[in-house]
Amino acid sequence: MNRGIRDDHHRHRERRRRAGAIVTAMLLLSSCAGSSAARESDGRGTTTTRHGEPSGRGRPNADPAATTVHFEVHGVDVVGHLTAAPSSRGAEPKPVIVMAHGLGLLQSSGLRPYVERFAGAGYPVLTFDYRTFGESSGEPRQLIDPAMQLEDWRAAIAYVRHHGWAGPDRVVLWGSSLSGGHVLALGAEDSRLGAIVSQVPHVDGAASVAAVDPRTVPALLGAATKDVTAARHGDEPVTIPIVGEPGTPALMSQPGSKAGYLALIGDDPGWSNATPARVVGTLPGYSPGQHAADSTVPTFIGIATHDLVTPPEPARALGTQMGAVVEEYDAGHFDVYRGKQFEAIVADELTFLRHALR
Repeated sequence: MNRGIRDDHHRHRERRRRAGAIVTAMLLLSSCAGSSAARESDGRGTTTTRHGEPSGRGRPNADPAATTVHFEVHGVDVVGHLTAAPSSRGAEPKPVIVMAHGLGLLQSSGLRPYVERFAGAGYPVLTFDYRTFGESSGEPRQLIDPAMQLEDWRAAIAYVRHHGWAGPDRVVLWGSSLSGGHVLALGAEDSRLGAIVSQVPHVDGAASVAAVDPRTVPALLGAATKDVTAARHGDEPVTIPIVGEPGTPALMSQPGSKAGYLALIGDDPGWSNATPARVVGTLPGYSPGQHAADSTVPTFIGIATHDLVTPPEPARALGTQMGAVVEEYDAGHFDVYRGKQFEAIVADELTFLRHALR
């Protein structure tokens, strides 16, 4: 075993060791909360969906080439934007890419360059906001719950299939960070999907928790406990910042995270730096990599070798286990959204799709 591999294994073991006590405490909190994500952490389940028709109306800052669409999940309105014309009924279905963002981000948060590249290559793209986020309805606002978000993904897939825009095996899922984990989980449960594109993915809950600054854990756990109690009593949620400076109690406070994250948000008035703190008890138990290895869907995994948010080791191991197409980039977590690293990864994703969808 060469020195680089030994060092890689050592770092992984060290993260695991540091994470042990934190994960235990957070999972105890999760079980007390009765979190739906903890109950459905494998990504399997059913969704009650009502399909709407494209409205043609978008938010004021929407791409004029995009059409606004609506579908309901358990009676809650989910809003998406469809870019480029999908196949009409009776025509040969084009592959359609369904896309949603990562931890606490909106469809308006830096996804447009990806949408433009994919649409320019002939792929219609449907983006959407999760329930409680952005243009979609739902309360409490900006609740991060992986099980809920997986339901929204299933509903978006069903929406595309319902309208006949893509054959059942011509729907492609694209996810990044937390949603990169979502699409890996969905690939394991829906073998009819055409392809999965997952970049800088959340694969292992314990590994991601190990990346959290341990100095912030007591405050995060305290806020989460208060929020769980508030939810039980029907009170207003107790929130924590989604992103913050190093050493501050936020879901992401790794060096460089705040600047990278806020660069994606820009001045979007539909986002606030707050999420109900109960998510602290949810994420440690969400490890989509546990089931993703069962997937038979062609899969691309893009890894940032200097990722401080979603450590690369679990994604690398999963990619090997799956036989996925794995590409690595000399980049941090947020570098893949802009500049030369964006150019590199989107080019690789398009190459992968051309081969996977032949």
